[in-house]
Amino acid sequence: KNSNPAASLEFSSLGRALLALDGFAPLDAPAALAAALFDPKDGSTKEEQTQQQLEAARQVLESFLRVERPFAALYGDGLGEDLAVAAVIEQGKDDVSSVAAQLRAHEQLKPRSELVAATLEALTRLPAHHDAPLVTSAEGADAESS
Repeated sequence: KNSNPAASLEFSSLGRALLALDGFAPLDAPAALAAALFDPKDGSTKEEQTQQQLEAARQVLESFLRVERPFAALYGDGLGEDLAVAAVIEQGKDDVSSVAAQLRAHEQLKPRSELVAATLEALTRLPAHHDAPLVTSAEGADAESS
């Protein structure tokens, strides 16, 4: 009998990637996590698969940027790592659990960056759809309301 409770948990490929981006120990290497996001799904058309893959990539990038944007701004202001961490803690002092999660994720910057890089590389291998321009959900909603 396996005594590791995490071994019995099932996560989708996107769920695995998002856990890694949240700073948890990755369940696979970053390149393998990204590759799994782009594995074709049975029962879906090529267009549906591409849309699912693009949505997964969007979520990966948003998750990464949500953590790193504040640090990038602070580094841009000339702060080093220690002062940037202190500033993030000070800015989020009213939501300690959120700050702790952000710092946990930021501490894993290298594997998180590798996952984002692998995701971007996978995007370059998606088939081009010249006859069907991509529409984001916000643009689609605007078009439907007019």
